[in-house]
Amino acid sequence: MKFRTLAVAFAASVVALVAAPPLTASADGVATYSVWQWNISGNEMNKNSTTNGMTAAAADSIVGTHSDFAAFNEMCHAQFDDIIARLRTAGWPQDPANFARWAPAISGGTSTCNGGEFGNAIFSKQPLGAADRITLPDDGTSEHRNMLCDQLLSAPHMRFCTAHLSYLDNAPAPGSTETPRTLQLAATLTQMEKYHANGDTVIIAGDFNARPDWGRMKPYYSSAVNTPTTMTTPGITTSSTTTVGSATVTVRPPTTDPPSRTRAVRRRRSTSPSCARIASHREPPTRQRSSVQAPAAAEQR
Repeated sequence: MKFRTLAVAFAASVVALVAAPPLTASADGVATYSVWQWNISGNEMNKNSTTNGMTAAAADSIVGTHSDFAAFNEMCHAQFDDIIARLRTAGWPQDPANFARWAPAISGGTSTCNGGEFGNAIFSKQPLGAADRITLPDDGTSEHRNMLCDQLLSAPHMRFCTAHLSYLDNAPAPGSTETPRTLQLAATLTQMEKYHANGDTVIIAGDFNARPDWGRMKPYYSSAVNTPTTMTTPGITTSSTTTVGSATVTVRPPTTDPPSRTRAVRRRRSTSPSCARIASHREPPTRQRSSVQAPAAAEQR
């Protein structure tokens, strides 16, 4: 099955972020999205801080790159709240009361994040609908890995997701013969297939703890996109803890079903976020949108 999903595969995070225009739509219904993602290591590296410059830099980057969607992994809830406030102040969201979603992976009351929640978050320049929070197979750690997705209120068949998958790969997961990383990759793919079967376009940007060229990633890709494209990765540097670069990929779909099992993939936490320009999406006829309602005010938190 071919996804109605177009994105870019990252093996790196970027230092010089790619500037891209806000969401645009052509006369034939094709839309272009700018997607931003960062595993911020909100607890381990940033110690739950909202005053060390990280959240300020993140919000400035989202606004400065004219991003339509943003995803965070390993985030403390205090940092989530701070990003919300900063993006509101910057005038980035179209609806300041409905643009952010949260999925906790570690509940409050532990030593993580100074007792606050720890998890994944997504932000959208356009108003969001009702979020899906999908629990992924257990890896036996305190972090309950999850996949967080939401749809655009104005285009409910356009979905944006994030996930932070396990790095554990040396032993089977509890109750399974497969490793946690393998199981979570499969579960994430299965959920995207479900969305596709419903006629949805899905973009996912997250920390998969996997390289895009790994064999187990092949089910994520379609042979239809195995063609040359323009991609730039200037100034890539590599160390034992980070891989840094930048990438821009623009893909134009055919007039029928756009090919794409390609999605945004990050392999590890980094000191810098990733940004990409993504095309494209055709929204089904308006009559298919009637079942989507605006979320309750509490949904944002």
